[in-house]
Amino acid sequence: MRSSIDPRYYQIATLASLVLYGACLLDFSCEYSPPWIVIPACLSLQFLFGRAVGLKTFDPKSPLISSLSLCLLLRTS
Repeated sequence: MRSSIDPRYYQIATLASLVLYGACLLDFSCEYSPPWIVIPACLSLQFLFGRAVGLKTFDPKSPLISSLSLCLLLRTS
C-alpha cells in the first residue's frame, strides 16, 4: 500500500531546514529579506487575494514554499 502524503510537505521541510541552516550556522545576513517579514507577507497576500477572487478555503502549502524559496533567493549576491 502506497502512502498518500502530499510531497509539498517534504519540500517545505527541506526549504525550512535550508533557511534555518543558513541563518543559524552559516550566519547569512537577513538585511534585505528577513524571514519573519517575507513568510507572513506571502501567506497573508495569498489569503487576501484568494478571498478577493472567491476561494472558499485557504491552503498555506504553496505560498509557504514560495516564501521560503524567496528567503533563500533574496540572500544571494
